[in-house]
Amino acid sequence: MAPVLVETSVKFSHLPKTEFRTKLEVKPKSALFPDGYKTTGQQPPLYDEIHPYSDFPKKITGITAWTKDDLSGTPEKESLWKHPFTELELEDLSTSAENYITSGRDLNEMCKARGTCRTE
Repeated sequence: MAPVLVETSVKFSHLPKTEFRTKLEVKPKSALFPDGYKTTGQQPPLYDEIHPYSDFPKKITGITAWTKDDLSGTPEKESLWKHPFTELELEDLSTSAENYITSGRDLNEMCKARGTCRTE
């Protein structure tokens, strides 16, 4: 089945207003975030901020916009965003992933340090 765009005009005024987005009803345990909170978690949508597809620009322009030609065609351009992993890097990633999976720890306990991270 081919993808299609469905555009409907929906009014959200019947829904309750949401609080400030970072106000959580239940605070996460700080012990699970040794480096501090990185996210506030899933929040309800701000219905007043939802816009129809037709409001979005048809073409993205400006200094931060890039095209395929900006990042491909030469090894120098492709090295800006591609990294070929060495066998040693692949082995290290695989070993780290396996060790983490077998540790039984939650994903939010992951950190850069080797070994066990503090959860206090």
